[in-house]
Amino acid sequence: MAKTIKFNLMLNGVPVRNIEGLQENFCINEVLEIYNDGLLLKWLKVRGFTEYLEKLEEIHDSKSVIKDLIKIFNVVKSDKEIKEAIYALNFWENRKEVLDELNRKENKVRDVVEDYHNGYEKLKLELIEHKSDMSFIKTAVNEICNNYLELFKLDFFAFFQQYKDEFPLVIYSVLMKEELRDLFLNNEFLKKDLTKFVLASQTAFNERFKDFYDCSSDSVDEVKAAKDYFHESVGLKTFCGQTDGYWKDLEVKNKQVIVLSIPTKTFVRNLGKPDEELSSDDINGNFLILNGLDYKSNNLTANLVYMEL
Repeated sequence: MAKTIKFNLMLNGVPVRNIEGLQENFCINEVLEIYNDGLLLKWLKVRGFTEYLEKLEEIHDSKSVIKDLIKIFNVVKSDKEIKEAIYALNFWENRKEVLDELNRKENKVRDVVEDYHNGYEKLKLELIEHKSDMSFIKTAVNEICNNYLELFKLDFFAFFQQYKDEFPLVIYSVLMKEELRDLFLNNEFLKKDLTKFVLASQTAFNERFKDFYDCSSDSVDEVKAAKDYFHESVGLKTFCGQTDGYWKDLEVKNKQVIVLSIPTKTFVRNLGKPDEELSSDDINGNFLILNGLDYKSNNLTANLVYMEL
């Protein structure tokens, strides 16, 4: 009888040998991928995790599979993470027919190219339709990066001009994707315009939330609640205050953030890099992505502004 060969799962770049390892490195999109291609079921079987295998085999509704996987493996995920994963799943499923159609037309190059361009333009229109839905916008921008990068390379300058005034969340999402962001930053004219856009947003962004959430109340508490809700939904965060010469941990390690702007006399660094000290000259206009966030400030009045990726 052939010997059963045990193998490890690779999740979050880590080899996983047991359920505890799976729980510690549970990345929704990666677990969903290995579930869909049958690798997760095979791993549970060869490792002898019969209880979990039986529960997975009882999943029949593809619409609830993400929540079922989280429940079965008893992992904690925020509503925001679950919502973004569901958006990504639905987004991909809704486009399977388009991709299948493109494959069927592989011998009709002209039709394929036309459909490809139409898909990109349709995606740009959907960004406008969902201008206040950060989960959708991030998923759509990720789709542009993965499947329409060559078109974006031709379109990035016009793209910025189209979205910068009325649809700022789209621009912020583009800044989160390195391949797209570099096209912005490598164009000196656009980089200057982008820097003005981001710095101005420190005040303008606090007004834009009213457009997205129709907050017309004069109540200070209601306005603050709407503003806080808006900032939370888009992942925008600010911090203001002195740290008395010490570093203050603002975000934990492995939490990636993009730093939009910092005041003078303040510094940031990747969490866990004691020799690093990035000033406003290093940060402002460069939109660096940091892994975790430490902050040191001698400025009482101005805000550090950053976004979660």
